Amino acid sequence: MGPSTPATACTNQWRPTLIATALVCAVLTSAVAAQSNTVTMSFGTTSSWTNGFQGAVTITNNATWTIVNWSLEFDMSANITSIWDASVQSHVGTHYDLRAVQASWDDGDLSPGESKTFGFVATISGAIVLPVTATLNGAQVLTNGSSAAPPALAPAAAPNWPAQVFAPYVDATAWPPFDLPLTMQTQGVRFYNLAFVVAASPTNGTPSWGGYYDVASGFLLPEINQVRALGGDVMVSFGGASGTELAAAHPTATSLQLAYQDVITTYGLTHIDFDIEGAWLAHPTSIQRRSQAIAGLQTSAALAGRPLSVWYTLPVLPTGLTANGVAVLQSAITHGVNLAGVNIMAMDYGASAAPNPNGLMGAYAIQAATSTFNQLTALFATNSIPKTPAQIWAMVGLTPMIGQNDVAGEVFTQTDAAQVFAFAQQQHIGLLSFWSATRDVPCPGGPSPWASSTCSGILQSPFAFTQMFVPYTNIAWTNLGQSLSGSAGSPALVAHGPLMGNSTLRLTLSNGAASAPGWLIVGGSAVNWPLVGGVVVPSPDILLPVSTSNQGTLLLSALWPTGVVSGFPLYVQFAISDVGAPQAFALSNAVLGLVP
Repeated sequence: MGPSTPATACTNQWRPTLIATALVCAVLTSAVAAQSNTVTMSFGTTSSWTNGFQGAVTITNNATWTIVNWSLEFDMSANITSIWDASVQSHVGTHYDLRAVQASWDDGDLSPGESKTFGFVATISGAIVLPVTATLNGAQVLTNGSSAAPPALAPAAAPNWPAQVFAPYVDATAWPPFDLPLTMQTQGVRFYNLAFVVAASPTNGTPSWGGYYDVASGFLLPEINQVRALGGDVMVSFGGASGTELAAAHPTATSLQLAYQDVITTYGLTHIDFDIEGAWLAHPTSIQRRSQAIAGLQTSAALAGRPLSVWYTLPVLPTGLTANGVAVLQSAITHGVNLAGVNIMAMDYGASAAPNPNGLMGAYAIQAATSTFNQLTALFATNSIPKTPAQIWAMVGLTPMIGQNDVAGEVFTQTDAAQVFAFAQQQHIGLLSFWSATRDVPCPGGPSPWASSTCSGILQSPFAFTQMFVPYTNIAWTNLGQSLSGSAGSPALVAHGPLMGNSTLRLTLSNGAASAPGWLIVGGSAVNWPLVGGVVVPSPDILLPVSTSNQGTLLLSALWPTGVVSGFPLYVQFAISDVGAPQAFALSNAVLGLVP
């Protein structure tokens, strides 16, 4: 027999006392773990010639955690002219930053035990000098040898959620990947519902994204951290129409609760959603197991002082939730689940439930939400749970399928969206969403009678539905009026974009005098200063000279800075020189925005 491993020694040889055995084994186990949580790298040449060479790099992750979105940085005087199986993110002077390629077959992560090899060709003006050290995801490593692995990525702290929120669904496994941070900055979306976490297989209850990416790999965690850095957050949705429900793949409520908790811990979640549809709506075993597990999650969260809001997403008809859907909610209440809300899938009704849907999808969605409100009112009353009408409306979520639905003839248009938005504002529902942000673009081939996972199937501009629903979360800009007409009428100012850190603020002016100079007046308070027949609203904290186009329009954009306190007011107004106006100038309306 060969020499004992530390584990064998602990088990069979170290027997002075039980206490000594425990201490020695703990030290040995820690030492083995520390040695195993490494990365090894080989960085060398495979061929060379007078003024160049071909290089090859292999990185192996020996750690017990995934290295998410690997990034390798080093200094090298050689000039890389081509590269394969990796990409040059940046090259400044002698400094290189290499990343994974953007492709469906490369997730950019290094799982435990995984190796990544890539090659490149470089030119030189002297001897080949390869780097001795590099940084891998910010941790210094040897380019030839073993080094400590970069630490596992931790989730950033989640912010508080508003009482009313727009959180569109995002198909997390769609290709190309949906850019969460970029959409925040360009469209103002602060919250998302990421779909869907299911079992890795019918017989493997490991949580995974759509059966493709294990949650333990930290898939999407860097993007989620970026979203939180910008002041937003995500909800993660379990279930959906495809794959195997975790509640069906796990044999007990205890193991199911642990699986849910792994997802919550991995992403630092404060909001989760359970999308239950199809056969799982009538699967008593998984329904009961899920209810028990969720109640256990909430009990553990309360004991730890952690918030955990639980939403259920269920199919609906204009007449309300199905009987199976109501039974799912009753099971949750019976087992002690504290429901944050019930989100209805206002889509795919069918001809018998929603006849002649053309032009009526908005009305049907409103009818479905109202019916659900009545059902929830009855359900809480039956279970002796006191709720006011306002509290129940705050528990209603509404999710239409934008554009072409799966049922032919059911098309949710922008007119429908306007009706739903007005209804949501009127009733102050808790959640407004749609399926899905990935689809909020026109199809390349034009309108289609079939539902696509990547486009809406109707005529629209990119993010048209998003822009209609974004103000539900972000405090809308308020038009304060006080314009002073000029020769082209009253200059009209419209402000776009939430006042979130690193998001784009856009100011659009129309109806100004053509090719005229003027001033942008920006202030942190209102002074309402009367001026020759008009009123200058903002305090003149910033005066920026501007000039209109030959059509009398103006567009300004800028990135809003980070760190501005919530509730900070921003007053904006334009003053435009106008020789044809009685006062020789005109004023736009003033607008007020508040930092959310």
